[in-house]
Amino acid sequence: MHSLKFLPGPRLMVRWYPMPDWAEVSERAHQFLFEDIEMDAAATLADVFGLMRVCPPLRDVFGVNFAHELFAEAEKGPLPARDEERKDAIEYLELYSQWHFNSATKTYGSVHKLSLHGVGPLLVEDAPDYGKKAGERIQWSVSTTPLRKLLALPVRVNPSVSVYEDDLDARAYGAELYQVALEAVTLGQILHGLVGELSFHGAPSEVEEFVASLKKEMEEIDAGTAPLISGDDLFDGMNRPACEALFDNIGSYPVAEISRAVREIEDNDNVVEALARALGEGVVVKPPYRDLTGRSFRTAFRDASGDLLDQAIPPA
Repeated sequence: MHSLKFLPGPRLMVRWYPMPDWAEVSERAHQFLFEDIEMDAAATLADVFGLMRVCPPLRDVFGVNFAHELFAEAEKGPLPARDEERKDAIEYLELYSQWHFNSATKTYGSVHKLSLHGVGPLLVEDAPDYGKKAGERIQWSVSTTPLRKLLALPVRVNPSVSVYEDDLDARAYGAELYQVALEAVTLGQILHGLVGELSFHGAPSEVEEFVASLKKEMEEIDAGTAPLISGDDLFDGMNRPACEALFDNIGSYPVAEISRAVREIEDNDNVVEALARALGEGVVVKPPYRDLTGRSFRTAFRDASGDLLDQAIPPA
């Protein structure tokens, strides 16, 4: 049973056995950060910052996530949406969880973190540009949306959790493995998820600077004045040392194509046989690596690239 209820107002209510009734504890909300909570469907982002007004210590607890600056911005009040924004309107804000599971080490990650996005209304027709069909909803990033445009939106929690492969060298890296459900989340998770996403690019003033910089870059790209680096050029620079270390010959193939072929090998397939099927006999693996499986070869390939974090290329 949930110990807390978050109601519009804001009102933070608590009830523990054998308490017969709910009692309000809004002014000392910081004492209940680790209690399971139920969000009322009508509670808004403005109510969340209202709780920080009623309970100032919350701003210090989440100060590293710019809670003081976010609170000051929220105190200015909500901004109405312009007419041209209504077609892409966000119906509510949703906190959700995505867990990572490393099948090699049997470890889970990100199990306490809640992420945030905006959820649009039910579509009355397909939206192929977003990969959505009629009856589904589009999820929108809100990390660059002005805070005051979000204040009037309800805050909800999605109990469904997608679990993704986190083994960098598995062929399924980045793919969804299965789904589970959250029994409950805590008040601390709610607040951390909200302020963490809303301050992803810093304080509100820094978000404005980031958006202006991004807009300028897009204008330069549209005008053809921005220097462009292709994905193949990027992978070439990162993975050429691995190709030199693990292959005697890669034929006429560019490094990026070799890298993609390595990524596509099944975990337990022999690397030489798999690459021969994909690229032909002209690609020659060096003798020490010819008996490796796809997963083991990817580990060696990534180690030879010299970057243990960024060399895994998720499947297209």
